[in-house]
Amino acid sequence: MGDSHLEAKLDGQITGIDLPACGGALLVAFLPLPPSVNRLYRVRSGGRGVYKAPAARLYGEYVLAASAGVARPIDGPLALEVWFFLPDRRSDIDNRVKALIDSLAGVLQFDDAQIVDLTLHKEVQPGKRGCLVILKGSDRPQVALLVGSIE
Repeated sequence: MGDSHLEAKLDGQITGIDLPACGGALLVAFLPLPPSVNRLYRVRSGGRGVYKAPAARLYGEYVLAASAGVARPIDGPLALEVWFFLPDRRSDIDNRVKALIDSLAGVLQFDDAQIVDLTLHKEVQPGKRGCLVILKGSDRPQVALLVGSIE
């Protein structure tokens, strides 16, 4: 997907930021805001297990539609950059990252442990809600073993 497609998607929606270079990306997509981690799973009646909440399943469908044409499965280390566009400063982005990563990993068939670089941005734009997702292969190898201790 080229940068011109991205610019067409964002035209009139997001203003006042410098978009990152997207060349060589596996996926560049503008998606709705992911559900909060508090809305991902529900407990079955009687407390017998959990299931994926409707909001999480619906978000997975958005990711599936946005990733049409991306080869699956994705191997190797990955870098994920996400720009969250929120209507006010009170909105919390860390509650939304898990739903986004879980949906990407499930749809694109990779293990979320393959993400070795994660960059998050928060942009406040009144009346705007969504996220720009850029998934790329990472030059940094996965760390397979940590020897010693961190003190």
